[in-house]
Amino acid sequence: RFNQLFEYKNLYGHTRVPSSSCKGHPRLANWVKCQRRQHKLFLEGKRSSISAERTQLLNDVGFIWEVNNKRSSEDYDIAVKYCKSAS
Repeated sequence: RFNQLFEYKNLYGHTRVPSSSCKGHPRLANWVKCQRRQHKLFLEGKRSSISAERTQLLNDVGFIWEVNNKRSSEDYDIAVKYCKSAS
């Protein structure tokens, strides 16, 4: 899925993959959600399946760990609108 994320970033210019409601990339969207969840668990000191190597690879591609800030939310909304118009 990392390669799909990289292709997605090359196509759309960011790594904020919309939720699985986007018909074009539902598996990628679920994978991205899982990466964020596992990273959050790791930061909280809880059991997590994410490795330091995967975290670094995602950081290197510009992965957005949290989409709760205003700018990310605006970009996310744009991506969701695009997905809906493309389906």
